[in-house]
Amino acid sequence: MDAIDKIIEQINEHALEERALYEKENVQKIDTTMAQQLKTAEQEHQKLLEKQLQTTKNKYKQLRSRQQVEVRQETLVEKQGYLDRLFDEAYELMSGWTTDETRDFAEKCLKALPVERDVTLLAGGGMPENIFTEEWLRQVSKELPYNIRLGGKTADQNKGFIVDDQGVQYNFLYRDLLTEVRAQAGNEITRQLFD
Repeated sequence: MDAIDKIIEQINEHALEERALYEKENVQKIDTTMAQQLKTAEQEHQKLLEKQLQTTKNKYKQLRSRQQVEVRQETLVEKQGYLDRLFDEAYELMSGWTTDETRDFAEKCLKALPVERDVTLLAGGGMPENIFTEEWLRQVSKELPYNIRLGGKTADQNKGFIVDDQGVQYNFLYRDLLTEVRAQAGNEITRQLFD
């Protein structure tokens, strides 16, 4: 029986060695797998943190850009409002001209026209009745290469006048003149006022 016990003892030792080896290999595999999973989890976590950081940076940039655009837009609106008030004040100033000031302006405009035949002057509907008279027009016509007839008034209530050259109309209504000045020189005026 000694021999059988020895064989059983050897089988048990061999089984214990195999089990210890198997356990050691499996523990190593588990440790390796766990280490790899931990490393992968850490890498994914790091990537997620970097992505979140980049997303936060992008949101910050977008928010900052949006705020800058809003500030520029508000500034532009304020500048436009200021220009609106400036041109409204200019219109009020022109509308308040005396008869002499209005006639001086009209005479300068008439002298600048590229006209060689007789024209008709139509006062704006908002102009006083006696601002342009036949006598004044005769006097001004002496200095021009053409004659001016006094027509009626325009149908609107605008201040200023229109010169009709046989269907071609030269518009000197104050609001329209100021609108044209603003369209042509608005950027330059803005630059001079705000820079």
